[in-house]
Amino acid sequence: MVDVLVSRPILEGTLKAAAALTKRRFIDYAGNHCALGEAARGVSVFGVASGEYETLIEAGIAVIEAGGAVSVGGAVVADANGKAIAATALAATVDSGVTTVTSSAANGAIITVAGSETPQIINGRALDAASADGDFIRVKLIMG
Repeated sequence: MVDVLVSRPILEGTLKAAAALTKRRFIDYAGNHCALGEAARGVSVFGVASGEYETLIEAGIAVIEAGGAVSVGGAVVADANGKAIAATALAATVDSGVTTVTSSAANGAIITVAGSETPQIINGRALDAASADGDFIRVKLIMG
């Protein structure tokens, strides 16, 4: 664990807070804390009251509050309060039925995937581990 966590912003921006914002949380494009799995515009720097302007780290490395255990290098998403939590693995289940199919030509389309966004938007990769809700970690931001 790093003794002192420091943000290293490459790009900062501002936006008007739609609600009171807590510092070091994922913030959405409307000026609220991100909802579970929502894409973040950036990470809040100061924490401000509703209607005030907040500085966001939009690219680079940001210190953020974790909402639970996170592994180093793991993908992080926003929880319901804008905290960083570990992303869940994407899984798909295909029912096999009762007849064995030995070729895709005989079976036709086995599975169809449509769309371009996953159910959870990855907002970054953890540079530090978190063991519990309330820990602070550095995240290399990947903004959507």
